[in-house]
Amino acid sequence: MRVLLVTNYAPPNQGGVEVVVDHLAKGYQAAGHTAVVSALDLTGARGAGLPYRVEPMPGWNPLERFSVPVPLFNPITLWRRTAKLLRATDALHVHGLLYPNVLVAMILAKRRGIPVVVTEHVGLVATGNRWIDRAQAVAFHLVVRHVAGRTARAVVVLNERVYDEVARALPDHVALVRIDNGVDTDRFHPATTSERFELRTRFGFARPTVLFAGRFARKKGLDRVLDAARGGADEYDVVICGRETERLTDLPPTVRVLGTVDHDHLGELYRAADVLLLPSEGEGFPLVIQEAMASGLPVVVTPDAVPRTGPHVGVLTVAEPDGASLTAAIRALLADPGDASARGRSVAVEDFSWSTAVERYLALLSPDAATPATRAKEPT
Repeated sequence: MRVLLVTNYAPPNQGGVEVVVDHLAKGYQAAGHTAVVSALDLTGARGAGLPYRVEPMPGWNPLERFSVPVPLFNPITLWRRTAKLLRATDALHVHGLLYPNVLVAMILAKRRGIPVVVTEHVGLVATGNRWIDRAQAVAFHLVVRHVAGRTARAVVVLNERVYDEVARALPDHVALVRIDNGVDTDRFHPATTSERFELRTRFGFARPTVLFAGRFARKKGLDRVLDAARGGADEYDVVICGRETERLTDLPPTVRVLGTVDHDHLGELYRAADVLLLPSEGEGFPLVIQEAMASGLPVVVTPDAVPRTGPHVGVLTVAEPDGASLTAAIRALLADPGDASARGRSVAVEDFSWSTAVERYLALLSPDAATPATRAKEPT
């Protein structure tokens, strides 16, 4: 089977969606299929070193400066190149419903009778501007009902909030399911005592250290991270990494910004830190949480950062989205981490499997598979 994966940015760009696409494409290849990824290539790597083909789609990225990861494309070029790719495709797997290249691919795939599976990672994301948020909600509803509803055999989500947002508009004949992402438990693993000492010495972690990993975007809750840093200034330091986090200003003296780091460097930071803090909103299930769990790093999150159900429940520390609550949660975890490290690692190994995710997706994508059953009322 030849699977075309379409999303906003192409691997090896290190955003969460790109990492998911990379793992799924590798999984499809390993299972004996042919995977091709089409997206805007921010890195210019054109898939060099990857075991699958990357077909860069020419475009522009002017909205990223406003933390809106939606590339723009020449419509004629986009239509022609996507149509050419689909002529050699048996199944289409798209990621994110509001990207122009995704919508074009879905419409063209429907015309060719190609099975379409959608993964909607984050759903609606609040921007703080009520007019933009209203416009986004209207666009999302229309796309779910009139594009996904007419082209997709299944829509996959990562949490209950996105499930509900999609379910309000998606026709009943389209399957709606939850499939958790996996995590690379070989790359992300706990440190030995000696390795942890060496890493903390190299990074200059002299005090308990709270790590934030995420791009510079409103939904990631960086203002809350800084509030928590001020609240715990006498007790711990905060290290921030992620794309464009160098733009942060007016930092407390206990905060250090590392900017963009690669996955190997990030894995070392997980093994050296004492707590991961991710007070975000509008998420699906952030990979950094699963990676931290696999690394044995205790995690503090806010309620809207993770699904309400799943194997992670009871393992993560959930705090209200304000500086005082986050500070209290960090303080309590530093004072008594209990078995959070071991339990997080155990859940990551036992429950977050890329091979399981690949198997479930392939069952949906197969042109020979039966049409998925009408969805249940609750996510699975």
